[in-house]
Amino acid sequence: MTPFSPSGTAILADLKLLGIDVQPRGDVIRYRPRQAMTPTLLVLLQTHKAELLAMLMIQQVNDLGDDDLAQAMAEAWQERLAICTADDIPLAEAEQTAMKQLQAMLPSVS
Repeated sequence: MTPFSPSGTAILADLKLLGIDVQPRGDVIRYRPRQAMTPTLLVLLQTHKAELLAMLMIQQVNDLGDDDLAQAMAEAWQERLAICTADDIPLAEAEQTAMKQLQAMLPSVS
């Protein structure tokens, strides 16, 4: 089971098809070329920011060849979201909590 929503996966796939490169930089998603970004895609980036940042961070770790850490990060994301949502914490707050956990797992990647 994937820890990410189908919409998050679709957004990144759409950006890739359009030739838009996205990278996590701390709590920000950087993208280029800027002129290729549409207002609709920008709203999607903002709406799904925490999840997309998590996906991009995990992908960076995976690209560096640390499959075990990437898997651990994906599982940590899923677990933290499940705990927070089970405790009736709003999704946006749960995602922020999960993001902090991911960042703590890998302080040098941001």
